[in-house]
Amino acid sequence: MAIIYGTIETEKRLVDYHSDYISSFDDVDKKSKEYSQKFRKKKKQFTNELPSRISNHCDELKAIEKTKRDRITKHEKTIKEKKQKISDLKNEKSIFKKINVGTRNTLGIVAEHVKKIHTNMHMNHQINKKGQVIKELDTSPEKVFSRENKELIHMKQTYDIIKTSSDYSGTYGERKVLKELMNLSDKYHVFCDYKIKLSRAVRYRRNQKARSSQIDFLVIGPTGIFPLEVKNWSKEFANRERDFEPHEQIDRAGLLLYVVLNNCFDFKLPIKKVLVSVQGNINYNPDFQYVKVCRINNLIPYILNCKHSLFSDQVSDICSELHAD
Repeated sequence: MAIIYGTIETEKRLVDYHSDYISSFDDVDKKSKEYSQKFRKKKKQFTNELPSRISNHCDELKAIEKTKRDRITKHEKTIKEKKQKISDLKNEKSIFKKINVGTRNTLGIVAEHVKKIHTNMHMNHQINKKGQVIKELDTSPEKVFSRENKELIHMKQTYDIIKTSSDYSGTYGERKVLKELMNLSDKYHVFCDYKIKLSRAVRYRRNQKARSSQIDFLVIGPTGIFPLEVKNWSKEFANRERDFEPHEQIDRAGLLLYVVLNNCFDFKLPIKKVLVSVQGNINYNPDFQYVKVCRINNLIPYILNCKHSLFSDQVSDICSELHAD
């Protein structure tokens, strides 16, 4: 197996940025799958139970309305009876005081029942509220589901956002490439996320200047020195107009790498710049004729089939120099 140095920078950045939700790259797929399954299960359960929930609320509404009607009917009956009693008392041939006291007591009872009728009117609020619940379940079930599962939806959306981020896509692609590179023998050394920064800028492609660069993977072995730029671009993204080309990115990095190593060694440096297209939708660009465009499945054969151009001690010296930097 190839000797690996360092870690994938995009993976570290992804985990650090989303440290409240993940502790490793593998957590993203695991948690995303977990919350997606929970979401689908809850959604299915909600959909299946929706008709019975509406029916139950309708039954409860009918029960509240019946209770209200029964109470009002009962109080109205009592009021009618008491009013009749008042009328009867007034018609009695008895002393005035007795009539007055009996009428006052009965009027008090009537007033109490009238008050109870008005008190029961608060049930209108329950009826209106229950009606709103039924209407919302019937016309806006998605709104109800979202409100009832707010935390679950938030977590699912969080992992969906992480999975669609550029760092996730980049890490996914680079992990696939690293997995392939690990199949090389221990004669090959792989530096992950190798950074270059010169003390002063150098001329690059006519009037441009370059001073620093980052290389996704730098492979050193008997068949040469291979700086790799990995792009896990979708077809849509690959076809967009942009201000830079990934071919230029690795071409520039290759130049700076040559400057660094050429100052240290007097033998020929077989630097072979490679652009790895994970999804196979980036083509060769004639403006950068020394940049090889590879798919993942062609990467190892390309590295191994290059002419042997470095001795083992030269490979060791180059690796030592890269480590020193």
